[in-house]
Amino acid sequence: MILAIVLQSAPPAAPAEPWAIVSRTDAAGRPSVSASAPSIDGATRLTLRCDVPVKVVSLQFIPKLPLGAVPDKPVSIRFDQKPSLTSDWEFPGVATFTRDQATVQLLTFNLAHAKTVELVTTTDANFQVMARFAGPPSEQPIRAVLAACGYTLAPTMPAAPKPEPKP
Repeated sequence: MILAIVLQSAPPAAPAEPWAIVSRTDAAGRPSVSASAPSIDGATRLTLRCDVPVKVVSLQFIPKLPLGAVPDKPVSIRFDQKPSLTSDWEFPGVATFTRDQATVQLLTFNLAHAKTVELVTTTDANFQVMARFAGPPSEQPIRAVLAACGYTLAPTMPAAPKPEPKP
């Protein structure tokens, strides 16, 4: 169901400014909030998106040409020449994305503070995509997308509350 929500929505039209907040409602009436930027070469888009009804935040890599549906593959992201962060992303066909809450939390914290973002997908013999993006001008657009789904900007997920001691 969540994957369907991500894939049923058409890729967003390019906002006037990179990392501008965009609110949309798809044909089924499901609202979303996103912020995105084109790659430096204009061939891809990096999008942070909140699917409001299900409270799912995803980081999406959307090329102009479809990637092809394949099993999850590793994607590495490097922020400002720091060591790469690698995790498995979903490849449903038209794009690739991660919606794992802990991964999204770590990536968005780094994204909010980055001047440059480099993304490299899996490096097997059959598939490799590389793209470079300008980071957001401030934390504000990242915070706004996260807040739409009830997330906060933090380097890691908050610890689960400890259970109350039994009397």
